[in-house]
Amino acid sequence: MKKRLLYIVALIALGALLVACGAPRVDLPPVPDHGGIGVRVISATEWYDYHPEVVTSFFNSDRTEFYSYLELNPYKRVLFEGFGFALDYNSPRNHTFAMEGLDMTGRYGFRARSNCFTCKSANYPAIREYMGVEFYAVPFEEMRAMMTQPVSCFNCHGNEPGVARAMAPYLHAALPTFEIAMISPGSIACAQCHVEYHFDPNTFEVILPWQGGLATMYPTDVLYYFNNIARDATGTLAFADYVNPRSGVRQIKVQHPEFETIYGRGAVHNSLAPLGMAFSCADCHMPHAEARGVEYRSHNWVSPLNSPELIAGSCAACHTDLYSEVRAIQARYYPAIHGFGQHLAELMERLVLAVESGRHSEATLDEIRYTFRNAQFFWDWVVSENSNGAHNSRLLFRTMEYGWDYAREVERLLQQIGH
Repeated sequence: MKKRLLYIVALIALGALLVACGAPRVDLPPVPDHGGIGVRVISATEWYDYHPEVVTSFFNSDRTEFYSYLELNPYKRVLFEGFGFALDYNSPRNHTFAMEGLDMTGRYGFRARSNCFTCKSANYPAIREYMGVEFYAVPFEEMRAMMTQPVSCFNCHGNEPGVARAMAPYLHAALPTFEIAMISPGSIACAQCHVEYHFDPNTFEVILPWQGGLATMYPTDVLYYFNNIARDATGTLAFADYVNPRSGVRQIKVQHPEFETIYGRGAVHNSLAPLGMAFSCADCHMPHAEARGVEYRSHNWVSPLNSPELIAGSCAACHTDLYSEVRAIQARYYPAIHGFGQHLAELMERLVLAVESGRHSEATLDEIRYTFRNAQFFWDWVVSENSNGAHNSRLLFRTMEYGWDYAREVERLLQQIGH
């Protein structure tokens, strides 16, 4: 009895010591079943004993809630009609929710193949390496059981934590080796998913639309690629992610071109910038932290505006009030981008009336459709870039102007035919 009492007292003392030392506390998910093919993907849970601070920060996310962009901006249902984004389009969540979001999506009809797992699961790089390009065309439900983990350690580190790397083969296909070597590991890992991409219409492989590496990531270069190089499944120009069922516009759905934006013309804070200006994605979104004498990078990705320590330690060297600077940019951005989107939706309805009238030749309508496609591409590039203007405001506002140039031409063409 006495020994048992001493044992309990010792446990209580140990627990108190751990709390006093700031030991991390987190509810870890269970170790997943490793039923996949090829390389065993070590889960974040299994790394906890080796890197408790990092794993704790990874799971301690406060981005558990999300909202619908479609409810907030109903005009997007018009612009994305005929595609899954018109059915379900929500604000971003933390990486740990990637597979949950995929399972819950309302875009069921567009979740047909395994290419959906590319930026959603840590199992993807290993299984893709084993299966080759055939992976992408496998029916979604056939592969779902093998996708046991959301985006996690393996996506950015493989099974060797500490050094970030690009595990996705499509990034290596898009950038020459010397350019990958030039880019900070803290950016190249993020570039695997925070980019614009499309699926090969025949193999469904993920393709990045850069024909000449970093030099061809500018929005006009990417549009040129889709209009003049990429083809649909029949070999016909130009490539389209979907076709609007009422207007017949062959649309491109831009994804989330953060990497292109931060490495695009006008950017001042990428890792290729001159000494003193160079920052990687990790520098701005993964602040340094310390717990129990251990220094590490937080894996709870946040905006710099939500990290006073990061602002004080880095940003304040050049920015006297970063918060006010960003808010000033976004005060211009929100009304500009949504005003433009609303205008495009109105133009779309006018184009639909022109199509439904039956009074115009297909050649006349195709000219308007093509011009509208270009206008929406530039709008979508800006609205899909997740910094809301902060990453590279000069590029994003200029891109919006490219879109307006095409939109004004659409309006002129519609007026010309009486619509």
